[in-house]
Amino acid sequence: MNICTGVYADATGAIAAAAAIQSCLNLTVSGSTFRLPVGTYLVDNQITLNRPVTFGTIPPVFSPSGNCENIPCATLLAAPTLHAPPPGGWPAPRAVLQVSSPNVKIDFLAIDGDRNSRLFSWAGSQCSVFNNSFGFNVLVLADNVSFTRNLSTRALCATALGWYGSSAIVTDSSFIANGNHYTRGVWADGITIGSDNAQILRNRILDSSDVGMVLMYGKNSLIKDNLIEQNTQPIFGGLVVFRQLGPGGVPLSDGDYTGTVVTQNTLECQKNCFVGLHVGARPWQSGESSRVFGVTVHGNTVHDSAFGVSASIAGTITSPVHIYNNTATGAFSIAFVNLCANTSPNGGSNYNIAPTGDTLGNPIDSVIDHHGDTTVYTQLPMCNP
Repeated sequence: MNICTGVYADATGAIAAAAAIQSCLNLTVSGSTFRLPVGTYLVDNQITLNRPVTFGTIPPVFSPSGNCENIPCATLLAAPTLHAPPPGGWPAPRAVLQVSSPNVKIDFLAIDGDRNSRLFSWAGSQCSVFNNSFGFNVLVLADNVSFTRNLSTRALCATALGWYGSSAIVTDSSFIANGNHYTRGVWADGITIGSDNAQILRNRILDSSDVGMVLMYGKNSLIKDNLIEQNTQPIFGGLVVFRQLGPGGVPLSDGDYTGTVVTQNTLECQKNCFVGLHVGARPWQSGESSRVFGVTVHGNTVHDSAFGVSASIAGTITSPVHIYNNTATGAFSIAFVNLCANTSPNGGSNYNIAPTGDTLGNPIDSVIDHHGDTTVYTQLPMCNP
């Protein structure tokens, strides 16, 4: 199939097409658009967006509603050999699709990590020993990028969408069946994002295996109207406001979420979430270096999570975390009874602020401004997931 002037690619998923697609992208003038015909394109080498272009599927897929979950789109399908190391060296690429240029737009595109076919690949072997560097579906390493009306599914490990760049726009997209909670190391988030001034709106995140959506850092951002569902497998966290620590416990950010609002999101856990909507790096990280502060969390709904709305090592006297008017209902997650001593329904903890002394060296665990909300929060330790 002709995909750009003089360049042909197989659209059945049978023959490698990454080189042809990359050639067309390299020929696309900055500020213009390259779209693929509907079909399946086998990706044997990482495709990189290294100039400001729009990348997606040729019309007539455009619709005022819907995305590549329910509309035919061009699909980038990871090959079983993707990221196998070449002779004499390790591969630098990490994703099916990587963005290294600012001002890129990805619109109406499906990215399929083909997890089942890659479990016993070289990349799969790395996931199994907790080196998830080669398991990304999409990795964005640039500012002012938008990801709209797309589908990212069956990530091998790591995440369906990893993002480290300011002014992110992630809207109206679906992230489905990423990773496998039951296989050691082969876990994947739906969205893993660090971005100031981000807009993360109206996305559907279904059956992730690590965390549905994890915020790594980000000031002045809006996370709104997202649906996180866990129907078929357990997950460690539904929506987590986090502070990532690097090697040796060195923080990768300052933990400041001032101006960021998390609101009107819905988590349907089906007894498959350990923590539902959670603020703070504990139980994954401990100590003052993992503290987050400044974020506002209100008007969200959580059903059937072990800990519904919770916080630990969150907020300071001068910059508290604002948590109010959230709804958490349902029953304790049976899948996580063995992880936590709080084995009564929900650990008695639809709403929980971890107590002082939850971790050593933390005289004050969390400082929360409830804005007059009279919801009673229990004080239970955040057990290790």
